[in-house]
Amino acid sequence: MTRNATTAAKMLALFLLLSSCSDRSSTLDDQSAPTVEVDTSFSPWQRAVVVNTSGCGAANDGFGTGVLVDEEHVLTAAHVIASSSSAVVSFGDRTPEDSSVEVVGLDRRTDLALLKLTKPAPASLLPIPTVDVGRVEPADDVQLITADGVQAATVLERSLLRTTEVRGTAPAERVAYRLDVSTERGDSGAGVYRQSPDGTDQLVAVVFADSAGNTDGAADTSWAVAGSEIATFLADTQGEQQVYRCDAGLSKLVVDEP
Repeated sequence: MTRNATTAAKMLALFLLLSSCSDRSSTLDDQSAPTVEVDTSFSPWQRAVVVNTSGCGAANDGFGTGVLVDEEHVLTAAHVIASSSSAVVSFGDRTPEDSSVEVVGLDRRTDLALLKLTKPAPASLLPIPTVDVGRVEPADDVQLITADGVQAATVLERSLLRTTEVRGTAPAERVAYRLDVSTERGDSGAGVYRQSPDGTDQLVAVVFADSAGNTDGAADTSWAVAGSEIATFLADTQGEQQVYRCDAGLSKLVVDEP
């Protein structure tokens, strides 16, 4: 199943909606995100891609959203890719080109995955500066950017979320934000951004769940992995990438041991 990427009209809406957010210190994250020089002319909507997957074993085909973190890699939610045999990234109406990808990092605890393009990114998108990862606090305003456009949102809370690992049963914890924005199927892996005081657009979270069914009545809210988890995952994964393969019997990806 595939999905069309954002239209030119929605791209214009993004530029009109982007606004600066406040910068507060973190109380839950133990480390700050790394500081990198970023080309501020490269906007967050240019990083949004669609990830289409073919099922592994008994798993169904699916799709999600991803974030171009540099010219070779796409960040997405682990559950988007964890039950796939192969995947293709499409760049929407910015270019008719697409690219198959290899999974080079999969963290079932944080629900994050890193994909590597098997061919160079389209020339029309180059250069793609390395994404700047930031942080936000409750009450900060952010922008959720999916393949269909942009939604303004506010951070409702920051939590140490206790759950189970992706496609597993082991207990897992991850630092996450709850946002007052509704998401739908295919939005998992979408980036959440804020604009720093110096005008840099920072990736502060990645969507992994909709919490419309919460017992506290918090309809139309979503959960996203915090920037501190993203920064650690990217540093660890890009330092030592692994090879994964589809285990048809388990219907999920496993590390391809030499």
